[in-house]
Amino acid sequence: MEYVIVGAIVGAFIGVVFYLAKKQNANDEQMAASLGEDIKSYLMNTPMRPVEGLPNGAAVAGYVYNVNKQNQQYVWFTVLYYNQYFPNLRDKIISCDVKVSIADAQAHGVAPNSAVTVLFNEDKRPQLIF
Repeated sequence: MEYVIVGAIVGAFIGVVFYLAKKQNANDEQMAASLGEDIKSYLMNTPMRPVEGLPNGAAVAGYVYNVNKQNQQYVWFTVLYYNQYFPNLRDKIISCDVKVSIADAQAHGVAPNSAVTVLFNEDKRPQLIF
């Protein structure tokens, strides 16, 4: 009996994860579809490059799609990029959320509709490279 209960709990968890992943993929596809062909071409044709000093780090071209939220110190951007880094979502335009201090964002002109460079490094959060 306890195996049935544990199985139901695990099944529900897996169902929730699949639902959220499907919702995120649909949202990414909608954002990518709204991009102009010039931006899509820029993202797809700019190669991923290794980052010196980080054996598994990679720098990719990104496009700031919008501002998710902001407080007094930080701003969170939704950044679209052509994925060549994560194997399970390879070769499609997907999004990530990037946290940047407001001072850095203003100093480097990071705002919606701007091109940026995103640093991916294994299990760490994505960062912008200035």
